[in-house]
Amino acid sequence: TNTHTHTAMGRLSLVGRVVSSGQMTKTAKVVVTRLVRHPVTEKVVKSRKKYLVHDEASARLAGDIVRIEETPPMSKRKRFTITEIIKEAERYTDPVTGKVVTQA
Repeated sequence: TNTHTHTAMGRLSLVGRVVSSGQMTKTAKVVVTRLVRHPVTEKVVKSRKKYLVHDEASARLAGDIVRIEETPPMSKRKRFTITEIIKEAERYTDPVTGKVVTQA
């Protein structure tokens, strides 16, 4: 699948997986993986980049696949916001703590 496109307004749109949420208020960490051709060996190599993204509802959990879109800067490192949830990770309630968790 194509991990990056540009919207009608010229904003960069990426698809990635949430790897961390809940540590920061209204923020999630999303990793975007791309396949890039190595300049010397010309092998296809996975390239990963982590983005801090705005999550207004703080509803995303680790493992969710989301689409993020470029926005004006919200903080020093936060320049993207979650625009679409493509796939939610499997969730269950931990019997000991009572918290909703994922398998990720």
